[in-house]
Amino acid sequence: MQDDYVGIIPSALFLLLKLVSMNKIAGLFLMMICFTSAYCQIGLSFCASVEKNGYCNFNNVKFISSPDSTSARVFMEVRNVVAPIGATNLIFKIYRVDDAGQEKFQNMVQQPMQPDWYYAWTPYIFNSPGKFNVKVYNESDSLICTNGFELIAFK
Repeated sequence: MQDDYVGIIPSALFLLLKLVSMNKIAGLFLMMICFTSAYCQIGLSFCASVEKNGYCNFNNVKFISSPDSTSARVFMEVRNVVAPIGATNLIFKIYRVDDAGQEKFQNMVQQPMQPDWYYAWTPYIFNSPGKFNVKVYNESDSLICTNGFELIAFK
């Protein structure tokens, strides 16, 4: 599948370089969007629930805890839109982010899966409000994707 892009990438690069020389800001912005979408195909989403077919309900980066608790169950979904993920086990490493932006490891959750699956998810109960980063690794400990969200206390 990667061989399909062999001729496209040099042509696109030439076009983008022409745009950069004509209008540097617009060209750089376009180049950033093109390369990001070309290589960032696996994504991590946070959802209130996930349907059987993998649809992520209420996909968001901010959640509010319930009125009677400071915790919340959030589903973490990994999805590849163009090819199977190719892993037999996903490892979700959860970090709390402090006010200075420093990550502190909190927990790890594993999700077994089949290599031909395009998506997989797992729920996790976040016990207190705050900002969180989640990094997803495969069974070889290679980083697949990362994303963050915030849990806000109900007031």
